[in-house]
Formats: sequence, C-alpha cells, structure tokens
Amino acid sequence: MRYNVWLLREDGSPSPAGPSTIGACGIADAQRIAADTLAELQAAGALIGWSISTVTEAP
Repeated sequence: MRYNVWLLREDGSPSPAGPSTIGACGIADAQRIAADTLAELQAAGALIGWSISTVTEAP
C-alpha cells in the first residue's frame, strides 16, 4: 500500500512541498519507515527540527 507522510517544520508549519509518499505493508510499517528516514536525514544534517505530523493512506 501507499501512504502519505505529512511533515512539520521547526515552527510548526506544514512542509511547503506537501506530503511525501512511501510504500509499506501497513500503517505501523509506514510510520516506522517514515521515522527511520527522517532520523537518517537529520543525522545527515537535513530537515533539522522537522517532525512527522501524521501518516495517512494515499488515494
């Protein structure tokens, strides 16, 4: 299945790019993948201070 990952910037505003879409077996797997990906990006110095707002099923 495909899921949309909605991110928030440091100031709490939504990402200007809209949601990112990922593939996963279920919502829990999608949440884990999103969290792991965001952690990797932050470790590399990108999206510092950003957080995951929500993960929803993509249409």
